[in-house]
Amino acid sequence: MNCLLGSQFGALFHLPIARCSNSAKLVHSLLSRQLVTMRLYELWFLFADKPLRFSLRKFGDITGLKCEPEREKVENGSESIDATPGRMWKELFETEDEDVTVPDVLRMLEQPSLPEWKRLPLALIALVDGLLVCGHELLRVTPAYVEMLEDTGSFLQYPWGREAFVSTLSRLTPPQPSDPSKMDKSLLVMRLRLKQQSTACYGFPLALQLFALKAIPSLLEKIPEPNKTTSFLQEPEGCDSTNALLNFEDILLVETQREVIVTYSIPDEGGDPKWKKEVIDPRINNLVLRMREGHEFKVTDFRGGDSSLPPLKAAEKAEGVGVKKVSKAV
Repeated sequence: MNCLLGSQFGALFHLPIARCSNSAKLVHSLLSRQLVTMRLYELWFLFADKPLRFSLRKFGDITGLKCEPEREKVENGSESIDATPGRMWKELFETEDEDVTVPDVLRMLEQPSLPEWKRLPLALIALVDGLLVCGHELLRVTPAYVEMLEDTGSFLQYPWGREAFVSTLSRLTPPQPSDPSKMDKSLLVMRLRLKQQSTACYGFPLALQLFALKAIPSLLEKIPEPNKTTSFLQEPEGCDSTNALLNFEDILLVETQREVIVTYSIPDEGGDPKWKKEVIDPRINNLVLRMREGHEFKVTDFRGGDSSLPPLKAAEKAEGVGVKKVSKAV
């Protein structure tokens, strides 16, 4: 355990439990407010007419994971050239069967008779494939990641923050079209995805939730026990509750406050991690310029949106005798 706590994964154990119960409604609300950009490795969205940017730098700040340097992505599952189990796989699982899942790994870790040398590699695989870069609903273990455990030290130094961030964005943004002229089809896919009763998220979407709770303090005030800082080290099973963290009404009420505080950071060319294949988007450059100038954004600054469903409205709530609050459509 000391090895994990002293590694890049250590910060995950110190996350405040009160903010980590999965809030699909919050993530869905943010994705429904996202701006369409050409950028490949960041997510922009609006809240209370103010732009927010979810980037690799923010992801690293929240998770404590290494995000540098950029390396060739380790392909997972059937996409990998070396997708078949190798020597490390056979030694860890004592089988050539590729159908090993994270729940299988957790059951192995519960066995008192498990050889001591297997505990750290299995714990690392459970963290990576089960929490950070999960890309399959059955949480199948990735052979390529297992083979990386031939050198545990190298595994611990790998930029898992970058790997997890890319995996996370794959379902949070519209699919990248092969031809820019087909962007409308990509947006249609995203709209349909957001209209579904449920959808799969990969990677570590909790980071987006934690980012929003930090950037929008009034949202944090709406969750149960917002000031509780108990971590997973203190309560390992603290997230077992199925109680909703936030509902749509909470989110709409916060967004329609007269002076909602939204803390956004302006992209820092000197401090932001670099991407070899990032795309320049003139509209984002213009947006960043306005942010630097202190521009007061209004809803009319941003065009577009989907109007195929009735707008959601915050419920009217009296705030004193004779006071009538007008709801704002989102």
